Amino acid sequence: MLTRGRSLPVLAAIFATGCISCTEEVPLYCDKYKPCKAGFTCDHEINTCIPAEAGVPDVGIDASADSSPSDANTDTLRGNGSSCTTSGQCLSGECVDSVCCDTNCAEACKACNLKGTVGTCSVVADGTTCGAGSCSGSTLSTSTCQKGTCTAGSAPCPGALKCDSAGKGCLSACSSLSDCVSKTFCAKGECLDWVVKKTGTTPLFSLGVWGSSSQNVWMTKSTNFLHYDGSSWKSVSSGQNGQLFGLWGTSQSNVWAAGYGGIFHYDGSKWSKSKQTMWAMGFVWGSSKNDVWAVGAAMGLEHYNGTVWKTISSDNDSDSYSGIWGTSSSDIWITTGKGKIEHYNGTKWSATPTGITSNLTAIWGSSASDIWAGGLDVLLHWDGTKWSKVNVQLNTFVMDIWGTSASNVWLVGYQGVIFHYDGTTWKKVKSNTTEDLMGIWGSSPSDIWISGDAVLHSE
Repeated sequence: MLTRGRSLPVLAAIFATGCISCTEEVPLYCDKYKPCKAGFTCDHEINTCIPAEAGVPDVGIDASADSSPSDANTDTLRGNGSSCTTSGQCLSGECVDSVCCDTNCAEACKACNLKGTVGTCSVVADGTTCGAGSCSGSTLSTSTCQKGTCTAGSAPCPGALKCDSAGKGCLSACSSLSDCVSKTFCAKGECLDWVVKKTGTTPLFSLGVWGSSSQNVWMTKSTNFLHYDGSSWKSVSSGQNGQLFGLWGTSQSNVWAAGYGGIFHYDGSKWSKSKQTMWAMGFVWGSSKNDVWAVGAAMGLEHYNGTVWKTISSDNDSDSYSGIWGTSSSDIWITTGKGKIEHYNGTKWSATPTGITSNLTAIWGSSASDIWAGGLDVLLHWDGTKWSKVNVQLNTFVMDIWGTSASNVWLVGYQGVIFHYDGTTWKKVKSNTTEDLMGIWGSSPSDIWISGDAVLHSE
């Protein structure tokens, strides 16, 4: 019922058109979002369309002064939960978090686009960042949502990393040890430590280590083997009584070991003796499964062609071979007990001068022109032309050398000594043990195992 003072004039004007229930329906209702049809104007006091010729001026709220768009139409405006870019697109007049929202949802710990409540302003999950953070030293100060309230707090940077130089957040990765807190080295962006691991067997005395992956790692352990499956170590019988030394392989089902009395092979299910020798074989290396070399005491040099082992003569007049490594079947190096290093070019073995006479016990390289060899308090480098003595105080017997690149090389030795080379400088690294370390191998720069009188892992 129309009760306003202007009801009768308005009705009279409408009836004057002779059209209340005509074929052309007269749009009676109107408001600031629902305009009248052509020829009518809206009386905003009674929200009714009247003929423009009735001479009744528009009164009430001026829609153009509102923050919502003047041309809005309830037939085209979007409901809560619909996507939007401006508030004028929404029935509610609120576009928040790119959806039409039931309120302006301005609180710090509320959002309108949460799964399950899209379109309704709701409390975000606890722990959501709700303010600008700062970082000092290695402590990150942040504001996070807790039960709908923005609460200040602090926590150490993850991964033992320090704060960035801007002091706004934590570093995402380390580039050197100086970026780490309470760790011993930085590898491939990770701050890591050497951790002594339990193997379940004592005494350990593990000399060699090699693996095909992080879930398949072998170590020699006195007269038997240790195997790591990615979660734990277990003892594996060798089937013989002699001391075992070096390890090398090409896959999970093709692993070689050298030791007293011969050369041993693992086919994926068991170990067996592949060749009986009169002398102790210490180290093994190959360029492929059909090109494997083993070296040992009494100038013992054996080659495997994929079918049989054959004894090889060389240019060595030393008492033993003590290490082997190569880049290919025609570029192989062997260290000896009298400071000599032998080289094989694919046809013959020949000695290369080193300038020293002390024992050499380890050799590894990243390429044909970047090779390291070590022994009793001595480290040599091959640059593709000559061997040179490296000026570094080791104070140990270098037992093994291994790396992943020219700028990531490790050496281990007696009394827990570990050194790392970053492409520029050799630096001693804390090992967390004083036990003798004998071998080193890794599946990646951040997954490295060390064998010896203790087993160490990078983590």
